[in-house]
Amino acid sequence: MAPICSHRSRCCGSSPLLPAALVIVAMASIQVGSALAKQLFPLVGSTGAAALRLLIAAALLVGILRPWRMRLTSANWRSLTIYGLALGGMNSLFYASIQRIPLGIAVALEVTGPLAVAVISSRRAMDFLWTALAFGGLLMLLPLGQAASGVDLLGVSYALGAGASWALYILYGKSAGAEHGVQATAAAMVVGAGVVCRSAYPKPAWHCLLHTCYRSPPRWQYCQRLFLTRWKWLP
Repeated sequence: MAPICSHRSRCCGSSPLLPAALVIVAMASIQVGSALAKQLFPLVGSTGAAALRLLIAAALLVGILRPWRMRLTSANWRSLTIYGLALGGMNSLFYASIQRIPLGIAVALEVTGPLAVAVISSRRAMDFLWTALAFGGLLMLLPLGQAASGVDLLGVSYALGAGASWALYILYGKSAGAEHGVQATAAAMVVGAGVVCRSAYPKPAWHCLLHTCYRSPPRWQYCQRLFLTRWKWLP
């Protein structure tokens, strides 16, 4: 996900074209990444793929944004923690949904979360018009009537849960971004990665990663024992 812009005029410019372009690039990146991550599901499962994604993203963002420079207090921890939990829930639930239902249907259901935020926060007639157009586009993606009978209901519930997490991500990401700037994204990614890695099933994911790095069986067995010895919290 793209970092939250707390000061639009400063970081996104006065023209609405740049934010719109960034949204398109972000959405294209998310869908391409999800399609690629789905190829890992037979090896590591949907939760393992989400754990790997969040871990890699957290490592990159921590190195770039250096969130340890943030000044955290008991007052602003709440928004940052919820932001991170929403980030982890959004990724893990969305991956769980596309394991059971097609990617297009999962995306259409997940976007209901941001649309709900847009409807609640809208004040102008033009905002409602754009929201209605987006809702009409979602209806064109969703299977209706008899076509909906074959859709996995658990996958649908996962996608809707990912949408609710996305809504929380927007609301609390805005609050955390206003308090800490773009460093809030890195800190929230660490929180989300920690929660998903502990509650997911990370051992198969790490086995896959280590097996990719170390093709030699003796070397692979040594690295496996070393890793699992050092990280005893893994199930």
